[in-house]
Amino acid sequence: MAIHWTHKHFDTLTSTQDYAKEAAANGAAEGTIVVTDGQEQGRGRRGRSWVMGKGDLAASFILRPDCNATDLGQVSILIGVALAQTAASFDKTVALKWPNDMLLKTPDGYKKCAGILLDSDLASQGMVEWLVVGVGVNLQTAPEYGVALGLGRDAFLAGFLQNVADLYESWNVSGFESIRQSWLKMCVHYDVPLKSGQFEDLDSGGNLIVRDDQNMLKTVSAGDVYLKDTDHALCD
Repeated sequence: MAIHWTHKHFDTLTSTQDYAKEAAANGAAEGTIVVTDGQEQGRGRRGRSWVMGKGDLAASFILRPDCNATDLGQVSILIGVALAQTAASFDKTVALKWPNDMLLKTPDGYKKCAGILLDSDLASQGMVEWLVVGVGVNLQTAPEYGVALGLGRDAFLAGFLQNVADLYESWNVSGFESIRQSWLKMCVHYDVPLKSGQFEDLDSGGNLIVRDDQNMLKTVSAGDVYLKDTDHALCD
């Protein structure tokens, strides 16, 4: 199932995510992507604000996957892999933090440079009617806790969309396993302790598996994962 991208570009917009959600609800096709040069009310997960600087990427696009809502965690992982593959193609050393962040390796350690936001609407029996994927990438500017990749927006966006299309087709045809393996090779959790436990694996639904203080395995399916050392918390 190939994605055919249809671009909608705006000089300024309140929120690419809100615009794309309304378009999806009104029947806009899969592959519709909304990009803006300036965003007034950008947001991340749990309603957190995201401030877009000049030259940064704020984009949201519509997918209509034939899947159940329980499979959406796989899509979040897919998008993260696409972001990391794109950054790596520009010789950037990056890692992925579950569930929705990309981190750039710096002399001071890994720092956040991109995030993912998913919004969806469900049809009958828990099937996905539409999914809007929002990405914010610090390409030229970054807040104090983050870092910029130092890349041009047009080149990064073109590479990212190609990677999304390729991975999405692979996911539809062959399933999640190869994408899961790619994420595991790029994730940061092997090297850092987590508050929720020691990282063990990523399951077939895109959920995190950790080993707690009682040496029991548990599945973490929602929420941010933080480092024990809060001075270096990899969070929004």
